[in-house]
Amino acid sequence: MVATVVIDPPSVVALGAIFTLFAARSVAAGSPLRRSVLVGAGVGGWMGLCFGVQSFKQPAWMLVYLVDPRTLPAAVWYPFFLAAMVASGAIGAFFAHRFIAAGRRNRALWLAVAMLAVWLLLFALTFRRYLAVGTYDEFRSGRARPLSQQPAVVQDFNLVTLMTAVPLLALLGAITWRNRRRAAAAL
Repeated sequence: MVATVVIDPPSVVALGAIFTLFAARSVAAGSPLRRSVLVGAGVGGWMGLCFGVQSFKQPAWMLVYLVDPRTLPAAVWYPFFLAAMVASGAIGAFFAHRFIAAGRRNRALWLAVAMLAVWLLLFALTFRRYLAVGTYDEFRSGRARPLSQQPAVVQDFNLVTLMTAVPLLALLGAITWRNRRRAAAAL
């Protein structure tokens, strides 16, 4: 089994690439690599911060019950996880930008698709563990309750999902609007 903290970075590499793909016109027109990397790093950081809520509220679940959080507290591993998320977004944006700037937009797209496929594969390997939420001891003894029986946890997950997605979708909208405005001004 693979812990959540290990399977999230591939999805963030994909997001870094996807955000850069949305800015492909600007990249192809000479937008600086630094801008793409900073956006990717920001996306990764935001994802890491949002996932931080569960890192501290449900640490055994975030670690997919592989490690007892009493022996590895979130305060120890979370800063490394956050740094990995920032780096993952930056890496995805870096490579996507380089591909797009070289006229190989399809490679940037394939980078995003490949990283999403890696994430899906890793998620599938741990799916059963995601459906039970509890402490490390509860999971190990088979007493962790299914997610469907925990409305408060489902509410937390839904709030974190909204907190994560809404700003990122707004940023994608802003990037798209900016690119269209620039394209219209160039005509």
